[in-house]
Amino acid sequence: GIGLGLGIPASITLLVESTPTRYRDPLTGLLTLMFSLGEIFGALGCIIFMPTLTEVGQWTTLCTWATMPSYLMLPVSYMLLEESPRYLAVKCKTEQLKNVLEAMVRWSRSRRRVLPGLP
Repeated sequence: GIGLGLGIPASITLLVESTPTRYRDPLTGLLTLMFSLGEIFGALGCIIFMPTLTEVGQWTTLCTWATMPSYLMLPVSYMLLEESPRYLAVKCKTEQLKNVLEAMVRWSRSRRRVLPGLP
């Protein structure tokens, strides 16, 4: 409960602040839908593995069930997420930094030049 109370407003704020205007409404709706689907997934796990909530040995199975979406999304995240621009800047990886920033500019459809001072 506390985790959701702290996490949901923060994630919605992050999404709204970092998303182009035309994508904000659909993505905010999608995020809210995902929270609801996650709650349904958790409830189904309880119904399947612990219908009376008294089964002693089923907690580990329920916890495994609850982690499955994360494990399924891990390869997708690994393929799609870029390295953090801040990390690349701190490590002086200027070529990778330039590529990541250019991808961000393309994604936002901006006409700005990426770090004019970079080689």
